[in-house]
Amino acid sequence: METNIDHKVLGSYANIEMLEDTTQKFKKTIRKLVPATRRYELSREDVRPALDYISAYWHKLERYHPKDDESLLGLPNKYLVPAYEQGHEFDFNEMYYWDSYFMVQGMMDLEHKDLVIGILENLVSLFERFKVIPNASRMYLMGRSQPPFLSSFIWDVYDTYDLDKKWLKRMMKVAEAEYSSVWMGTSKPHARQVYKGLSRYYDINHLNDLAEAESGWDMTTRFGRKALNYLP
Repeated sequence: METNIDHKVLGSYANIEMLEDTTQKFKKTIRKLVPATRRYELSREDVRPALDYISAYWHKLERYHPKDDESLLGLPNKYLVPAYEQGHEFDFNEMYYWDSYFMVQGMMDLEHKDLVIGILENLVSLFERFKVIPNASRMYLMGRSQPPFLSSFIWDVYDTYDLDKKWLKRMMKVAEAEYSSVWMGTSKPHARQVYKGLSRYYDINHLNDLAEAESGWDMTTRFGRKALNYLP
């Protein structure tokens, strides 16, 4: 059974050396701008106010939409959105692919077990329904995905909660299907693909923005609005 699917896909992005070189240059620049500070060991009491704030904030990010509602796709379980601010443009209602993976890294304990497993099951349900895990659970985001963390998500949940092999086998079957059909296959049409070599006109700037969103780094200055050079 393939256990390293995510790393195979993420490691095969074109021009990855260019991205690494850019990252190193960025780090060197930061070191010059930010003066070195003395090492300081933080205790749990030092960070308790921050931990209490985070713990109290989780429920504001929790959503439950079991049925389709206009462009919002219904999901069987509760999930987390990446941000919340009432009345603001960043008041989300949709679940995002890779945001979900990184959010649950801070929630993998017994208290949040049902929520964490439910979020993973939501991603699986999206693939089973649409044969792709979209950028987020919106119909208009069906045309792109995000960096694949499904197999990593599965193994993290399996190891944390000591789930049975039958559950793992069912989940990894979906991860392998996503890897084969979405990331290695050609069945999903894409705006950057052409048919039998025929040219297609498209707005390259618009596709740079879409590629940046697909990378999960939207929006950042690190790509210089040329994300296609890193994520073709």
